[in-house]
Amino acid sequence: VLVDEAYCQYSKKSAGNKIRFYDNLVVLQSFSKAFGLAGLRLGYVLANPEIIGVLEKIAPPYNINSLAVVAGIAALDDLDFVENYTMEVGSAGEFLSTELERLGVKVFPSKANFVLAEFGKKVDFVVKKLFEKNILVKKINEETLEGGFLRITIGPKKEMEKLVLELKNILREKTLLFDLDGVLVDVSDSYRLAIIKTAEHFTGKKVGKEIVQKIKERGGFNNDWDATEQVIMETGMRIEKSKIIEKFQEFYLQGGLIDNEKLAIEKKVLKGLYECFRLGIVTGRPKNEAAYTLEKFGVKDFFECVVCLEDVSAGRPDPEGIILALQKIGGKGPVFVGDSVDDMRAAKNAGINAIGVIPPGIEPGILKVLLEKNGADEVLENVNEIAGVL
Repeated sequence: VLVDEAYCQYSKKSAGNKIRFYDNLVVLQSFSKAFGLAGLRLGYVLANPEIIGVLEKIAPPYNINSLAVVAGIAALDDLDFVENYTMEVGSAGEFLSTELERLGVKVFPSKANFVLAEFGKKVDFVVKKLFEKNILVKKINEETLEGGFLRITIGPKKEMEKLVLELKNILREKTLLFDLDGVLVDVSDSYRLAIIKTAEHFTGKKVGKEIVQKIKERGGFNNDWDATEQVIMETGMRIEKSKIIEKFQEFYLQGGLIDNEKLAIEKKVLKGLYECFRLGIVTGRPKNEAAYTLEKFGVKDFFECVVCLEDVSAGRPDPEGIILALQKIGGKGPVFVGDSVDDMRAAKNAGINAIGVIPPGIEPGILKVLLEKNGADEVLENVNEIAGVL
């Protein structure tokens, strides 16, 4: 049984004293790590005399140079230095791990002089930004560790404080919150069509897309079930809300309208935003529908949180959902991106900036004016133009 203890000075644990009890135990230790003598290629074996004898027979002659021997002996004469140094590294490692976790980075337990941290899809961006600040970290490219991992060597606490500060600047950039429907996802042939089909089912009358848009533009109908009910009421009919929801969901889910949806934002645009901002979603969708759509388009991992219908007691223009998302994400200078007057009012009620987006298939004229009037700092005719205004 061979135990590799290259980092034992950091872990403060060793199986070296077990060789007295186990004849088949071999323990390897090194001067390369805690002693800082990696270039000398010096290490040693702890084992019972019989095993050591065998190793001596097969070892090449002069396998250690004389300068390495002198340095190794000198290092063993100053174990207090090594002890103090490893304690300093341990303290700095605890500091680094704690700070990384506060930044939302997963850190794996380590007793060595480095940590393994998971940065996900931001890993290349993080490496690039740190390199610009003369900070070098190692990206792990092994097939067994796919997912954006960095191996970060632990140095003195001052260096770790500098690293953490730079990571905060990189990771704690501005927060960007999105409405899902009409902004990230084109719902003109899904939710909007479900409103029309449901209203036509109960009223027996033809319902045009312009009628739905006019109701949306008034505000107060951000929830599509509410909008459907209003369309029906304006024909002079009243239908029980539960029946409206049941028929709406039948068209949307069982009828397959959900699969008509298209991703409105290009993935390369979303990736660019992800590298610079903390991203979240505030939507009126139920959780299962939001999860299905985000997974279908392969964009779920871009968002740190998704606030859905079940998470709040009131829909927009109430700011509850936006405030909840900001509590989960944090960050600076938050901006909310939406496509309705209710979205703009909700952002204003939350005390943050807002960007309006004209949904696919909608003429910008009146809606653009309404979005600006209700608090939009900018209005985009295409969500893919967003980087330009940010």
